[in-house]
Amino acid sequence: MANNTLIIAKKELDNLLNSRFVILVLVVYIFLIILKLYSFYDQWSSGYIWGSILQASLDNLLGTITLYSQFVAVIIGFSAVSSETSNNALSTLIVKPLYRDTIINGKLIGAFGFIACIVGLVIMFYISGLLLLCGNYIAPVLQDFLIRAPLVLVISIIYTMVFLSLSMLISITLKNQAFALTMSVLTIIISDLIVNVNISGNIMLLFGGNEEIAYVVSGLSPSGILGNIFVHSEVFNPAFSVVDAIHLTIPHLTKLIFYVGITIIAAYSIFMRRDI
Repeated sequence: MANNTLIIAKKELDNLLNSRFVILVLVVYIFLIILKLYSFYDQWSSGYIWGSILQASLDNLLGTITLYSQFVAVIIGFSAVSSETSNNALSTLIVKPLYRDTIINGKLIGAFGFIACIVGLVIMFYISGLLLLCGNYIAPVLQDFLIRAPLVLVISIIYTMVFLSLSMLISITLKNQAFALTMSVLTIIISDLIVNVNISGNIMLLFGGNEEIAYVVSGLSPSGILGNIFVHSEVFNPAFSVVDAIHLTIPHLTKLIFYVGITIIAAYSIFMRRDI
């Protein structure tokens, strides 16, 4: 069974690598990353960004990667399911001597592995470009920067996994794949809207202006959890050690991992019961 799972995972990776739609999205993704990288360099060299270059550069790296990776994750999650359902390949897999959990395991491993590799490669590309453009500024804190950079990778992967798993869940649940893609993208918009001051602020007013309520409400969305990592954990503040930064980040990452787990369980449940 484990061998069959790996075979399906490899097939999933091949499908994603050969998908013109996915390749186009990745090209746009890289282009946007380059634009954000140059924008940061221009703003820093012009004095529009101040403070610690260590914290500013890592905050920008995490913000840029997660901003665009969530959309890439939605596309990959959607493609992982739609590429099979559109040509009835899932039906073919089902009638073969394969358990349904083997199929879903393979597709999850393939999709998760693909997005993790993409995020990792893009982060290395971004860091290389940052060192090329801002090397003189970063040189004094280069060691601390490289030590904290893996935190960006971990946070980014876990964050994007939320939207990848949501996209796969929605694509498995809805037979109309165009509608599934629309709903998957909508999850990102809803996540951002929950953090919006107008929404969380209005809910806060319903509870007598208690600011703690607004914090709790915004912290329910993946975007809000990511925002809390930026604002409250001080993960990239040079005043904190790496160990302290990790300790402060763990509660927020635990929430994101919980969302990924719940979504995967729901996807399992629906895939095991629905007609393909």
